Amino acid sequence: MGDEVVPAVVLIRGEDSSLVAQKARKLSDDLVGNEDRVLVVEEHSGEEINIAHILDDCRTPPFLSSKRVVIVRELPKLEDEDIKAISEFAKESSDFSTLILLQTSKADQGLLKALKNSALVIETGVSTNQKARTDWFKEEIAASHVKLDAQAVALIQDHLGEDFSRLASLLETLEAAYGSTKHLGAEETLPFLGSSGSTPPWALADAMDSGDSKTALIELHRLLNASSRHPLAILALLERHFDQPLRLQGVNLATREEAAQYLGNIHPFVAQKALARSRRLGMEGLHRAVTLLADADYDLRGISALSGESVLEILVARLCQLSKTNSRR
Repeated sequence: MGDEVVPAVVLIRGEDSSLVAQKARKLSDDLVGNEDRVLVVEEHSGEEINIAHILDDCRTPPFLSSKRVVIVRELPKLEDEDIKAISEFAKESSDFSTLILLQTSKADQGLLKALKNSALVIETGVSTNQKARTDWFKEEIAASHVKLDAQAVALIQDHLGEDFSRLASLLETLEAAYGSTKHLGAEETLPFLGSSGSTPPWALADAMDSGDSKTALIELHRLLNASSRHPLAILALLERHFDQPLRLQGVNLATREEAAQYLGNIHPFVAQKALARSRRLGMEGLHRAVTLLADADYDLRGISALSGESVLEILVARLCQLSKTNSRR
């Protein structure tokens, strides 16, 4: 951590337990420094966590080391008295102890509120915004010991998709293979990528809207394979994709905010895309899309002898062609 002062309590939060664990590992390694991790780090986990005993340990000077790092994993929903005790410890000035709490449940906001002003809170979630995701990848890579050019970074982000937890192990593998001094490009990185990661559903939807059948089919296969989504689940995603613009037909809405409110207070950005899709396809195009979706639904339920993957490939290709045709018009 260099000369940066770490508070007595650090709360690491996020829905992805692997990302939370990775952040805790990096932070604890920085705190341990050159000392023996076995002597410095103490870990607790499970429903039977005793906060009072843990705080007693934190207040006890370490033996055979100059510091103590206490990590609490699988943090359960805490009682008010435990939250109050942690909050009081966070306000103390400890020269030797750091308490790291890992929280993977967003439902329990009590601890977050209590520690907001007295502890270091680290959020590990990755935004769905494309620029924010790209920035996250760049920041994580920059913080590692691996030097990658822009093409390698773009390749890694595209390949891993939403499997953010794989980035840390990939960077460690690249460091082990090439060291920390060589600048790596896409050619050196490619053999270490492994199978393609999962992809967000909107990546498939955006490709279809632009009429890019090649990209759409790639995203479809990633949803089927890396994300292990059932064909009927993907069909449901596609049905929702066309349901919103269909509901906007015949309704005079001028702004995306009006469309967002009309569709049920959805995000204005999502409403804007639905509004554009509705205007681009028109009633005739949307009627054709609904017909294609209905036919695919019958096929997936056994009417056709084709596999679920083949049915979806044909559907996606036809929807891409539909979007491309209406865009030209």
